[in-house]
Amino acid sequence: MSPEIENINNKKSTTNNYRDLRKIILIIDARTLPEETIIDSDICIVGAGAAGITLVKEFLSKSYRVCLLESGGIEPDEVTQSLSEGEDVEFPYFKYIKSSRSLGGNTNLWQSWCRPLDKIDFEDRSWVPYSGWPFTKQELIPYYNRAQKVCQLPYPNYDPVQLVEAIGNPKLSLLPLCKDRIVTKIWQFTVPPLRFGNTYKLELERANNIHTYLYTNVVEIETNDTAQTVTKVRTACINGRKFWVSSKFFILAMGGIEIPRLLLASNKVKSTGLGNQFDIVGRFFMEHPHLYGSGKIIISNQNYYPILYTEEAREQYSAIAGLFPSKELQESERILNYSGTLSPFSLTSANTDNLTDFKFPWCLKDNINHFKYLADNSFKKIFKKHLLSPLIFNLETKLEQVPDPNNRITLSREQDRLGVNKAKLNLQLSLIHKQTILRVQQIIDEELRRTGLGRLIIELSDDDNSWPPPLLTEGGSLAAGCHQMGTTRMHIDPKQGVVDENCRVHGISNLYIAGSSVFPTGGSANPTLTIVALAIRLADHIKSIIY
Repeated sequence: MSPEIENINNKKSTTNNYRDLRKIILIIDARTLPEETIIDSDICIVGAGAAGITLVKEFLSKSYRVCLLESGGIEPDEVTQSLSEGEDVEFPYFKYIKSSRSLGGNTNLWQSWCRPLDKIDFEDRSWVPYSGWPFTKQELIPYYNRAQKVCQLPYPNYDPVQLVEAIGNPKLSLLPLCKDRIVTKIWQFTVPPLRFGNTYKLELERANNIHTYLYTNVVEIETNDTAQTVTKVRTACINGRKFWVSSKFFILAMGGIEIPRLLLASNKVKSTGLGNQFDIVGRFFMEHPHLYGSGKIIISNQNYYPILYTEEAREQYSAIAGLFPSKELQESERILNYSGTLSPFSLTSANTDNLTDFKFPWCLKDNINHFKYLADNSFKKIFKKHLLSPLIFNLETKLEQVPDPNNRITLSREQDRLGVNKAKLNLQLSLIHKQTILRVQQIIDEELRRTGLGRLIIELSDDDNSWPPPLLTEGGSLAAGCHQMGTTRMHIDPKQGVVDENCRVHGISNLYIAGSSVFPTGGSANPTLTIVALAIRLADHIKSIIY
């Protein structure tokens, strides 16, 4: 077996020193490597976030050598983070989103929201252009079960009735809404949120076949003359050090913006970039639009406090219930998927007919903290002690975004400090998103009134000129979930997708993609659990073909 690190100038003493060092230290600061070093591996994984670390865990203690490349260090730093800067065309996305270039990736910012995608999210829906996955949800169920363990989630399944039974609190109850219209579904959490880097760092340090390189930025993918096989990747450190990684298999696990950016920038053999023979790379960018303040739910009976649907449930029970349109409702109304949770609004028994006139700035937290509401427990105790009837809650909306080829990542003319063109994003939200919110909220209101629980005041205007609303950071209600999906979408037809059903890039024998960029549609569930499930599925596939 060839040594893991070889100096390109065959300086044997240097090579042997690094080989000996790696017997002790398996997480390496790449800034200390000799210039133009070549690292030889069997599997090269680019990106050490949820997808990358999950893949590594599946390859632990195997006979093949795995190289994990992470752009940042153990902790984030501003200089490395600047590599994520980009250019906006329409929606000011790069101006406000947060990402983390460090070991663990965006799980360092993540609040641990986990639930699987819904069955309908995998289906071809006639009213949702470009919808449909190459397989059904049933295909992912065993991988979701394994992902539960990786994400260290507390409950065995997501059935709301069984969850209430498992919690064992007789005061907890589900809203008695018609299941053919509005369905209660569950998110699970780790509390505090699971940080993949901190949690699994020891495994990376102890794994003899896993070698992790920090401060390593892949700036180019090099292929053979026909661009059908990747031969190696060129990397660069912020301090100017450059080296190469050769491998049998390459897996890109960096995220929904950085992956298409790298594929488009790797254009020496194919001028349009890799995997882009049909101009699909970077298209179909999707997010989960979040609206904080699109409606207020009024519960008439103060004794009926729907704690399971609020942030308090997350802290107390590691779970939150949400309101979703049923599959039947989505089909009959031809709308997108949607979810809504509640946050306490006010300490007043104000006239609810004029409720929209009241504004309480303390209802919103800085979005850097991921919009955590009412985080101070002492304040919550005061809130619950003095709250008068009726109970008032903000309805917090998280929405599916329809896949649209015009929402896309391209390359900016501006370059980052490593000489790679920055990403440029064109993102717009069509009116079907607003129509979905309004129709689902109308149904929620009807259900609350039918059951006698209360009602919903819809605050989103039906005026088309009001869409989309201003961003939260500008005093509006709209925010992004930092869920970047769809830009290397999965499809069996290379004219409609970048990767096949096994996440291999069409036309390239040994290049794979892990992460939410392969999602054909995004549903309204947070993507991390599905990212982990797909990474496990991809690892099983690689293990079946590597030898």
